[in-house]
Amino acid sequence: MYNRARIVRGWWGSLDNFDGKYKKQIESNDAKIVQDVYVYGETNFHVIQNLGFKPKLMSVFEHDFRLASNHTFWDHRSLLHKLKILQKSLQHSEEVLFLDWDMSFNRELDQTFYDSFHNSEFQVPLYLYPISEIEALIGTDLDRQYFLFFTKLNDYLKQHAWLYEDSYVIPNTGFIYCNDIKIADELMKIALKERLTTVPDELAVLFYMKKLGYTIEDYINNIEPSVISGKDCGNDTWNAKGKLLENYIETVKGQKKDIYLEHL
Repeated sequence: MYNRARIVRGWWGSLDNFDGKYKKQIESNDAKIVQDVYVYGETNFHVIQNLGFKPKLMSVFEHDFRLASNHTFWDHRSLLHKLKILQKSLQHSEEVLFLDWDMSFNRELDQTFYDSFHNSEFQVPLYLYPISEIEALIGTDLDRQYFLFFTKLNDYLKQHAWLYEDSYVIPNTGFIYCNDIKIADELMKIALKERLTTVPDELAVLFYMKKLGYTIEDYINNIEPSVISGKDCGNDTWNAKGKLLENYIETVKGQKKDIYLEHL
């Protein structure tokens, strides 16, 4: 029997963004599940505490202003907060499983689930952006509203992502298993050195793997988890391509996934 990774969640910024979308995600989660919730902002701390969680206060301010000052779409460095929370959680626990709030538990996390991390230091699933889908967002009103977020993201993907058929493939940090704080430190170091924006948390993992010389097949064999499916992007065409990637992952690994979690 192995040690069980500590489940970690995080929050920074305003809970009122996008008509309270993220607050609703937090409210839909079961506070009875043992987990560490790292929170920026005293008001956020009390709101999340009143929902039944036992949060840990990262800062009285809603942001670490050395990292970013707003939501991801307005401050494209915002997701550096996630890497900061990963670092902090690994100072408190030997192994952690960071989960986004839109992660759905399909079944109880049993010993088989936790055993899937045995002999592994780091796991993050892959997901994809169909080239046609991301390119269709470039130059749109939405792109301009969010300070060319999609234009910038497309530039990163075009230069650095792995390719699978007609899609860009990168890590999806809605799920991060880690038991080595040196990895978390390296991710933050890369993100800051390279001045990564848009999805700096995911790009930091990608850059780290490229630094190690990993191909997409190396990544699948060494980093891809076996307990989670790809992200639901709310688009049938996009999800169909995601399913093809998942089939490819299972082919490379030589085994089917045993799904416990779904990223909605």
